[in-house]
Amino acid sequence: MPISDRVMMSCRLGAVFLLLAVAACAPTAEQIARSNPYITDLTPTRVVFELGEREVAVGTPRGFCLDPSSIQATEAGATVVLGDCAKVAPDVTLADFPASFSPAPLYGDAAEIRAPVAALLTVSIAPNGLLEGIPDGDRLDVLERAVHQPEAGAVLARGVEAGPVRVRQTRQLGNALYVLGEEDRATTPAGASPRFWRAFTEENDRMVVLTISDYEPNYPGDFVLFRHLAALREAVRTTNAQLTN
Repeated sequence: MPISDRVMMSCRLGAVFLLLAVAACAPTAEQIARSNPYITDLTPTRVVFELGEREVAVGTPRGFCLDPSSIQATEAGATVVLGDCAKVAPDVTLADFPASFSPAPLYGDAAEIRAPVAALLTVSIAPNGLLEGIPDGDRLDVLERAVHQPEAGAVLARGVEAGPVRVRQTRQLGNALYVLGEEDRATTPAGASPRFWRAFTEENDRMVVLTISDYEPNYPGDFVLFRHLAALREAVRTTNAQLTN
């Protein structure tokens, strides 16, 4: 079964691989939240979007912080990139991260808080649910079959210039489908390894797509990246559970 247009739209929202270079003149988190009606709360480790009268939150695993300059939020959906706290939010402290949000221990004071792996995390949220019209218990199975179809390769790509993606592995964990993809090296986004993980899930009736891409030449292995994407999924799930819609 082909992937629905809604899934394709959300994948493209999350496909852009952003370089984390924060300019001195970049707007502050407070300025961004105040200027965007789709953002109801924003801190270095948490952002809450309101999409279609539903709030959806993104929480961060320890060592990763939200890059406020990367946030895009409109009625068509929202996208945010998470990077190394030392680069995008050097004032954050360990107290800002719930202990369960990292698969790797972190030590030290605020100046030493670093991402456990050299990677970028991207979260994209659609203004609709995941495969609406299909019973809840069948959605991940339908999606898992769909991503193995030839036409899904182009949808999973991380950038508009990237080539088709080869699906190397899929697995379901909780209410999320994780897909290990591999792009051709010639069309891989600059600085990234060809392999990456995406996760498809749902929060508050809104589809959420999570992606982890590492920097070359330090690829830590498929399972290591999977663990960190799963930590992001847990952070997102727990943060949304704290909302009162």
